[in-house]
Amino acid sequence: MPIVDSHSHLCFEHFSTDLKETLQRARDAGVIGFVNVGTDPVTTSLCFKLAEAEPDIFPTAGIHPNDAATTSEEDWATVEAFARHPRCVGIGETGLDWFRSGDARDVQKAAFRRQLDWAHRLDLPVVIHCRDAHEDTYAILEDLGRPVRGVMHCFSGTPDDADRAVALGLHVSYAGPVSYKKNDVLRASLARVPEDRLLVETDCPFLPPEGFRGKRNEPSYLSVTLDAIARTLGRGPRDVATMTARNAINLFRLPITPP
Repeated sequence: MPIVDSHSHLCFEHFSTDLKETLQRARDAGVIGFVNVGTDPVTTSLCFKLAEAEPDIFPTAGIHPNDAATTSEEDWATVEAFARHPRCVGIGETGLDWFRSGDARDVQKAAFRRQLDWAHRLDLPVVIHCRDAHEDTYAILEDLGRPVRGVMHCFSGTPDDADRAVALGLHVSYAGPVSYKKNDVLRASLARVPEDRLLVETDCPFLPPEGFRGKRNEPSYLSVTLDAIARTLGRGPRDVATMTARNAINLFRLPITPP
């Protein structure tokens, strides 16, 4: 079944020794495209370098909220230059994280707004990280006064949070946690997401799905996440894979023929 991983970190050191094999396992499992997400100047640069060698890998450019406080103006200029690269498919990972870096809230908010401005000016989707910060994240987006093209990545909110994301114009993406046995609230939010706004992702190397917890996550495990989504929606896994692949292709304007 055709799958697009809408959020991966294939340039992280976790894949430094077996990236080729990891990609082959994913392709054998049906993955036809990978959105490979930058989080700082180094990983953003590596994402674009990998994209030169692998035509089914598509890079983004961004500063993660947990890196915002240590990012220099020179670093910002480097990432913005990549954002303007013809192969860039999105801005981010950006957003707010009150779980790990709650003491840098003003800096994170400024960094988020800066990257939202890039996304608007460059007509690129924004990849939003939101951890324990839904109210502040949505407040910033609502202050823009316009719909936002982008995605709430690795969605972790309630059904009402999903409603609010959709109302803002965003896609909603689910990762491995949607398969965890105790995550009933997260699964309940699925029913609130329109079919044309739903995405699936790994967020690899993090958050492996049920059955692989405690291991490094990788795109070949996406079938487990898709199965969990399909059971929740009462759909077939192939239908969900095809639907989410088309949505990712449309959102990120990937040069892939929709399945």
